[in-house]
Amino acid sequence: MKNRLAALATLIAAVSPAAIAQDAAGWRSDLHLLAAELPKRHANPFRRVTREQFQREVDALDARIPSLRREQIAVGFMHLVSLAADGHTSIHPYFDPSLRFRYYPVSLYLFRDGLFVRAADSAHRDLVGARVVRIGRVSAESAMVAVGTIVSRENDQWLKSQGPRYLTLAEVLGGLNLVDDMEHATLVVEQSGATRTVTLTPAGVLEPRGHTAMPVIDRSAWVDMRQESSAREPLWVQQPDDWYWMRYLPESRTLYVCYRNVLSMPGSESNPDFFKRVLAFADSAPVDRFVLDIRENGGGNNFLNLALIRGITHRPKLDRRGGFFVIIGRATFSAAQNLVNELERYTNATFVGEPTGNAPNLYGDAQPLILPKSGLRVAISTIYWQTMNPKDARLFVAPRIAADLTSSEYRRNIDPAMVAIDRFGSRKTLAELLAPALSRTDTTAAFEGLRAYRADPSNVYADVEAEMNALGYAMLNGGRTKEAIIVFASNAMEFPRSANVFDSLGEAYEQSGDRARATAAYRHALELSPTLASSRAALERLH
Repeated sequence: MKNRLAALATLIAAVSPAAIAQDAAGWRSDLHLLAAELPKRHANPFRRVTREQFQREVDALDARIPSLRREQIAVGFMHLVSLAADGHTSIHPYFDPSLRFRYYPVSLYLFRDGLFVRAADSAHRDLVGARVVRIGRVSAESAMVAVGTIVSRENDQWLKSQGPRYLTLAEVLGGLNLVDDMEHATLVVEQSGATRTVTLTPAGVLEPRGHTAMPVIDRSAWVDMRQESSAREPLWVQQPDDWYWMRYLPESRTLYVCYRNVLSMPGSESNPDFFKRVLAFADSAPVDRFVLDIRENGGGNNFLNLALIRGITHRPKLDRRGGFFVIIGRATFSAAQNLVNELERYTNATFVGEPTGNAPNLYGDAQPLILPKSGLRVAISTIYWQTMNPKDARLFVAPRIAADLTSSEYRRNIDPAMVAIDRFGSRKTLAELLAPALSRTDTTAAFEGLRAYRADPSNVYADVEAEMNALGYAMLNGGRTKEAIIVFASNAMEFPRSANVFDSLGEAYEQSGDRARATAAYRHALELSPTLASSRAALERLH
């Protein structure tokens, strides 16, 4: 908490004088209203921070208001709201009409290999494709840490999605004290092995379209780093203004659906009608693979998910392992997260890409609180969408096959998610990889196979411990006790701090009749987790 207080002391952001009340008394009045109403209206405001900690930060900001500029106060409010620790509860500069933050003529993206200038206006085309080394007085990494103090979120995936966008706003850079002069922000960039310092000036003002629509920035003359490539642009960046569209790829008999909003697109066929058309096409065409791309889907109407789920589950031709793929990512959020939950629960989808930007059990259905003196719009979550097991404490849903985008892949118009899908048929499962070693009852080879599987970058988000445990029980329940012991023993060597794997190993030894080794495994499981009931019961049973 001390770190958060120290971070708050440095937070400074700017707000349009036309939109924000000028006097300290007005700000204090709004602060007191926020401090009173957010806890009342939020479904669970103190799950990550205590009421006392929240009040201490309120009091600290209240005491400092007379000595702060209006932009410092506004960002103090943004920070306070972010303490609720959910992505829907926020003061978001891209959605709050009262803020009117200005933007620089660049677009940033955090690739696997760093923060890059993804696009820029024509006057700054020489910056496109450069890696950002410093923003003002701090490193790119430190800038992401700083902006993380005001980006409301449940996980760091959402920070990856929103943080680079925030860092292109003049008032955010000036407000976070990252630059000396937000009218002339300096960036240090690296390109072709050389570094240089450049200066950016604000290009315009964000003007959100109502309370839920993103502001429109005219990027028609901007240059994107993909334009350096002669290769065809990947599907996921095509038709950027369309919320949903489909493409049939006859060479691979793939039906690809790009799905960016769980809403009906104005001036187009409705969301339900679109998916009726998609499924009708799938029924009539030779489709071997169905790819649903929701990596950029920020949500919408949860109740539109049901028809799609039913449509897929009623079609075994689509809903099968190796035939149905869902691309997810850092911007998969809100109603799209609930769609992921339902796909995970009810279908045989293979998830590919990056972890999602929401937790499976999430807070949402935000309602606005308009602070009367400043005009700031505070979105506050009112409903807990517990669509998964109540004990599901995951902060995101991870892909089974990792496909994090690098700057080189983006520049060359390569989509690693589609590449991974194309290669899926040649991909070995953990059971297939270990089969030769298990057939020889070779523990050393099995362990080496496990290590190789875990080291594969495409498995970086996989729960390998759980996969090995499931494989071990498949062997055990199939009467292959020796192989099960090898699997569980390898798992215990790879995850020596897991009580569960030693409990499973004990069960395999017990089933094989080796009471001594079973007892040792169960005892070690209890040393790691003294409350593990299954191991305690097993020891009572054996003695």
